[in-house]
Amino acid sequence: MLAEVVQGGKGDTPRDSKNNTERKQQHAEQYSPPHHDEEDVGIKLQRFERNRSKRYDHRRRLSDVDDGIFTNTSTSIFNEDVGSNSTLFSSKNSVLDVVIVGAGWAGAAAAITLQKQGITNFKVLEAREEIGGRSRTIMEPWQGENIPIDLGSQWIHGMTGNPVLNVAKSNGIPYGTSEGLGLYYKDNNGGAYSNSGILALESELYSDGFFPYQEERQESTDNDQPLRATANQYIANNGLTPAKRNLLEMFLSNNIGQDFGASLEDLSLWWWDSGNALGGNDAFLHQGYSELFNAYTQSIQSKIETSAKVTVINTKSKNPSTVKYIDETGSEIELKALKVLVTVPLGVLKAQSITFQPKLPKKKRTAISQLGMGLLNKVVLFWEDIDVFWPLNTEWFAEAAQRESSFEFYNPRSLNGGQPILVGFVYGRDAEYLEEEYGSDQELYKSKMTEAALLALRNMFGGTIPDPKHAIVTKWGSDEFAYGSYSFNKVGMSRKAHILLSKTIRKKKLYFAGEACHSRYFGTTHGK
Repeated sequence: MLAEVVQGGKGDTPRDSKNNTERKQQHAEQYSPPHHDEEDVGIKLQRFERNRSKRYDHRRRLSDVDDGIFTNTSTSIFNEDVGSNSTLFSSKNSVLDVVIVGAGWAGAAAAITLQKQGITNFKVLEAREEIGGRSRTIMEPWQGENIPIDLGSQWIHGMTGNPVLNVAKSNGIPYGTSEGLGLYYKDNNGGAYSNSGILALESELYSDGFFPYQEERQESTDNDQPLRATANQYIANNGLTPAKRNLLEMFLSNNIGQDFGASLEDLSLWWWDSGNALGGNDAFLHQGYSELFNAYTQSIQSKIETSAKVTVINTKSKNPSTVKYIDETGSEIELKALKVLVTVPLGVLKAQSITFQPKLPKKKRTAISQLGMGLLNKVVLFWEDIDVFWPLNTEWFAEAAQRESSFEFYNPRSLNGGQPILVGFVYGRDAEYLEEEYGSDQELYKSKMTEAALLALRNMFGGTIPDPKHAIVTKWGSDEFAYGSYSFNKVGMSRKAHILLSKTIRKKKLYFAGEACHSRYFGTTHGK
């Protein structure tokens, strides 16, 4: 069973009917999927390698700071000023106590904290038509059902002590537990590696090979370098065959690149893994992240204005700050507030979509520049039931092959009511190339993403697998309210960058929050 279903969620649902028996028989004559032993559903490899910030105690680097979880700038931001019975905020009705820019997880957590502290004279401005930020679910009709498709956030990473999972539990949101079983395929239609074989190769090349090698390089180098340079040094030093090099590249892609949405060329050797990870398996939300977010924000939704694009934040005067934004009618509105909290994604700060008056301090601008904004795009591929060619109880599929664009595939079938859907992930420079080259034409982009994904799938499952009947693609890199997926630690950055980004400025008038502000849990919904 791919997932353990809890709180009333759907498990595997047989969708066969007598009506299409004849059609299935005809289809079987045209296409016979590759054979997989019934028990060969794959093996769980260690996917994400974090929790190593404790190593960094060199004097030349800043040791890790215990800045909490889900209580970083977003939820403790005003604690220094506001107690449960505080009378600090006593503004007139024409002046808000707080304006929060952004209604994603960070902005929502801050608003809920204010509300719990008895502060109600605040407003949340969200540029999108819907709340949730990079956690967005659409309902896609397919085979007579509406299927939840997460365009952004898809898992609750680490179920042990995760506050986002607590939100799901307290609101009765159904979720499943991911087992992470994967099958890993050879190049040139060579079939899948055996579980014991891939485990031995992963240990040789990654867990006991590259990983300790890069650890040693982290400790012994006096200058940061791209993680790609370290990988190339390891490959050269060990004389890897082309086949083993392809395998190592697959492990690097699955274990590192996708986790951070960044190519190894851009990741810092020193700092790529300096964050932390919560323990336990990942959780999958059966109805998607939007249902969870809407339940979490129920008490503050009357405080949120959507389609409100902030353009200027002026904190120059000793008087209350001003926030200018364009509302859904195209009119420019100005608000006054004692404090302003900015929770927009790092990509928006990099694009300078908001004008700050006066301009942000040099240290803040340097932190914005030094941190990387990763990109992880999806192509969601839909087939009909009779077309299924992959092992139904295997969650992940990847190939050890050199391609122009590398994809890994996720199978949510037993988590979505049994629908035949695969989600292909492409990240970093590969994702940037596809989006920049073809993204201006939505249909062309969808076609190219599907084509690239099918190259990998046909290597794994055979050249005769049918084309998908439908596809959905994401373009987070050109999304004007994100300009990327989530932050990562870029080569050449200062270890202080996350902390400097989160610093309050303008004499406690201007605050910043969001996953990029968290030095330990950046890149997650709980790192706000």
